[in-house]
Amino acid sequence: MKKTLGQMLSEAIVTGNVSQTDLCRGLCSTSALSRYLNGERRIDRLLLTALMQRLGLSPDKFATVLTEEEYYYFDWKQRLASAQIEQDWEKVSLLLEENEAKDRSCNQVLQEQFYLLMQGVVQERLLRDREKSLALIKQAVQQTVSAFPDKLDSNLLLSVQEISAMLIWQGEQADEEMSVRVLQFLEAYTLTHYREEQEVVKLYPKVAARYLPILLNQEKYYECLTIGEKALDMMISTGYASSMETVLENYVKAAEASGLAESVHKKRVQLEAWKELMRELGHTERGLDDELYMMDVWQEVELLDERLSRARQQHGYSQEALSEDICTPETLSRIETGKRAPNQRTYKALAKKLSLQEEYYYSEIETDDFSVLDKKAQVDKLIMNWEFEKAEIVVNELKETIDLSVGCNRQYVEEMLSVIGFELGRIDKEEMFSLLKNILAITIESMPEEIDVQKWPATFWKRPFTAVEVSVMIQMADVLTNMKLIEQAAFLMEKVMACYLRSRVKPEFHFRAIILIVARLSSYYGVLAKYEKALQYAEEGIRLCLVSGTRKLLPFFVNNRGAVAECLGNKKAGLYYYKQAFYSAELLEKKSDDFKSYYEKLAGRKRKWY
Repeated sequence: MKKTLGQMLSEAIVTGNVSQTDLCRGLCSTSALSRYLNGERRIDRLLLTALMQRLGLSPDKFATVLTEEEYYYFDWKQRLASAQIEQDWEKVSLLLEENEAKDRSCNQVLQEQFYLLMQGVVQERLLRDREKSLALIKQAVQQTVSAFPDKLDSNLLLSVQEISAMLIWQGEQADEEMSVRVLQFLEAYTLTHYREEQEVVKLYPKVAARYLPILLNQEKYYECLTIGEKALDMMISTGYASSMETVLENYVKAAEASGLAESVHKKRVQLEAWKELMRELGHTERGLDDELYMMDVWQEVELLDERLSRARQQHGYSQEALSEDICTPETLSRIETGKRAPNQRTYKALAKKLSLQEEYYYSEIETDDFSVLDKKAQVDKLIMNWEFEKAEIVVNELKETIDLSVGCNRQYVEEMLSVIGFELGRIDKEEMFSLLKNILAITIESMPEEIDVQKWPATFWKRPFTAVEVSVMIQMADVLTNMKLIEQAAFLMEKVMACYLRSRVKPEFHFRAIILIVARLSSYYGVLAKYEKALQYAEEGIRLCLVSGTRKLLPFFVNNRGAVAECLGNKKAGLYYYKQAFYSAELLEKKSDDFKSYYEKLAGRKRKWY
């Protein structure tokens, strides 16, 4: 029998040898946790994230179905984060007066903690009252960590929000001894407790960005280099590099002070180019707090009412037919319009009847084993880094551990194996496209027979697509590009994009898929000489990279800016963006030769890059 999320969390508590009292401290009672784990009560997204992070696990492995109230809160936090990054403290103050800031419908404790934290920040940034600011931020931390800052011991379990609050408090702290003690604790804690890369990279570079200037000032250069190198490796490996400028600058200074200037010359050049690019993009790093305000947009998000309504219409049910033996048609109508959230029993019954996963939190593949999700994350990372031989080994291991009779599982495995085969030259273009169509047909019964995607019926595009189906169609667009069918590739990606845009959920909450779609559309329209559209998608890609903290594709979008400028006759802008794309790609250890060649071809000469 398939395990519930509660059962998987229970196993994680046991295998991690975690005390339920320590896990719940400040967040909820152990009796409430028991009800969540037994499925008697729905756990809200804020609490789930905090509990998983306290367990050292990443909630990013799960997509999340949110109620209207929850989504409005996350959207509000995203607007707040943007205002903070822009240093618009008047706007932040106004946002703190909105209903979403004050109502506690998502999670009373965690919402109150965030509210107090932001009130404290505003007191210092807008009103210059540091004493009141420190008191409010300390009160925020103590909502869930009552002994802070006096007692930081080995039994303490912390979420990302709690650590961010501690770091903001530390930044306001005049007592350097106390400040260093907090940073030493957090530096060790994030490395030892956060076992999964998706979580540790959200925290360790942020801790390093605050700790390195202190170590540098104390002339502890070896320690500075060690911590800086760890943080840089994490950011380069994942592309999640919101703290890059501060960490890299202090790392380079420590190396130069140690007599290693020659060995970090390349890093110094990359740093200056990175700083210049960030200023050009309007992303000035005026304070160490900037990176703490980034919203966590790595989880896929769906609105509960949209999900149920779409699935009902796709199955051809009326509200009366779907609600039969579950609830009244009137109740279902209120659920679908977001006026009411269903209870656990009602939601599970509706989801079962609609053949949806019955949990509010689910992964792209169906499994009841966290280690399987770890393997999937490993495969995705290897594919992203073009390490196809290694990816093939892990996919074959994955095949042995998941149920391939489940459509989305078989679809994911076959897609990954086909991508690997294609990239390693075992499958040709025409064969690959037909293969991907067959893989898509695993979960889509009414798969069109035509090869030309522009001839697929309008009814096909009206259905909601799963994350794995979208991934397959992205691969199909890549194959069409290889076949020089650029217009078809663009048509396909526009149709998939339109499916996402029909939702009220913002693109950044579909980040993983949207960023890949936007990247392709930016390139396709450049090739098709539709430069206005090419630039529009390049700008959207840059925006998504900045609001998410994920810089992986930033060099690509900057390069596309340069290509559009060149094609429109602006040689100076073209050269500038090609240069910045090259240096940022080199820094993030991504493919950079193309960017260099674009610059040198336009310049009509070779350039000394370092």
